[in-house]
Amino acid sequence: MIGFVCVHIGAGQHSETLEEKYKQLCQQASKQGVDILTRGGSAVDAVVAATVLLEDSPLTNAGFGSNLSMDGKVECDASLMDGGHLTFGACGAVAGVKNPVLLARHICDQQRVPLSLGRVPPCLLAGEGAHRYAIEHNIATVDPDSLISDKTIRTFKHFMKRFNRYQEHENKRMKYNTGFTSELQKQMDTVGAVCVYTKENIAVACSSGGVLMNEQLQKQMDTVGAVCVDTKGNIAVACSSGGILLKRSGRIGQAAMQGAGCWADSTVGVVSTGCGEHLMATCLAREAARNIHASDCPTSALHTTFVDGFLESPLLRNVEEKLAGLLVIHVKGGRGEMLYAHTTDSMCIGYMATNNKKPRSRMSRLPAGAKHGCSIALEGVSF
Repeated sequence: MIGFVCVHIGAGQHSETLEEKYKQLCQQASKQGVDILTRGGSAVDAVVAATVLLEDSPLTNAGFGSNLSMDGKVECDASLMDGGHLTFGACGAVAGVKNPVLLARHICDQQRVPLSLGRVPPCLLAGEGAHRYAIEHNIATVDPDSLISDKTIRTFKHFMKRFNRYQEHENKRMKYNTGFTSELQKQMDTVGAVCVYTKENIAVACSSGGVLMNEQLQKQMDTVGAVCVDTKGNIAVACSSGGILLKRSGRIGQAAMQGAGCWADSTVGVVSTGCGEHLMATCLAREAARNIHASDCPTSALHTTFVDGFLESPLLRNVEEKLAGLLVIHVKGGRGEMLYAHTTDSMCIGYMATNNKKPRSRMSRLPAGAKHGCSIALEGVSF
C-alpha cells in the first residue's frame, strides 16, 4: 500500500507570526519520514526520524528548547509504540538525553529480547535511571543545560516573575484576611473598608498571575508527535515532550504513557497533545482507537471520542478548560485516512505520502467565536 507519514507540533495557541515557520517544520519532518520509507525503512524508523528532527528544532517543546520546570531544568518525556508487534517503550522526566525518542525506541525494541532469570524488560524508565540506561546503551547524552534555548530562558524568566508576583499578592491577601477575621470579631463596622481592600488585592493577583497566566501557558504546549503506515501496512507512532511550563520537577506527562500519549495496532495509530493530566485521566489515545475500531465512520468515531470521552467525561467534571489534540491514521483495505482534531485554539500538522512529490502542512484553528477548551475542530485527508 501507499506509505504515509504525518506529524504535529502541538495543540495550543500558536503565534500567527511564526505560522509559516511552524508549517515548514512540519513539512520537513514529514518528508524526513517519507525519505526513510522510500529507502526501505519501516514505520518505526520513519516516526523516529521525523520526531528526532522535531526534537532538534528550537520551535518545539521537545528535546532542545523544551519548557523548563519550576527549578529551571529540562526534563523530557517520550514514547514509541510499534503496532506491528504491539510493543511500547517510553522514558519520563529524563534530563541530559539529546533525543529522548531514541531512548524510547531502544526500550521498545528491547521488549522482544528476553532477559535472564525470567526478568521482565521495562517499558518505561524515568529520571536518573533512564539517563543511566541511555549511557549504557550508547544513546547520545549531553550537558542538560545545552538543551536550554535562549527562547526558553526568556519565557521561563517572564513566567517566573509573574508567578512570584502572584504568590506575593496571595500571601499578602491571606495574611490580611487572617488578621481581618480576628479584628472582625471585635469591630463589625470595618467590614466595608476591608472588603474593598481585599477585592483590589484579588484583582491585582489575577492580573499578574492566575487567570491570564493560564491563557498564556496555553502557548507553551508545542509537544510533538508522528504517525506512520509503511508500504507493508505496519503502523507506528512516536511522541516527545518537554512537558508543561513551570511543572514540578519529576512530573511525567502523557507523552510517556501508553494509551494516553500514543496508541498503535494493526489498523489505527494515534498520538495526543495538550494538557497531559487531562489526557492521562481519559486515556484519550486508546479511547480514540477503540471507538474507531467499533465504527464504520472514523470521523464520527473521533468526534464521539472528544465529546463523550473528553469534553463530557466525568473524569474531568471539575476541569473548566479541557485541552487536547489528536492525530490519527486509520487504514482499511489498502486505503487510509488521516484525521486530526483539537479543543485548543490551534494545532499544526504536516503530512506526506510516498507517492507525493512534496509534503503539505496545515495550521488548524478553531472557528471565530468558538471557545477553546470546550469546542472541537476536526479535519481529515484520505490517502
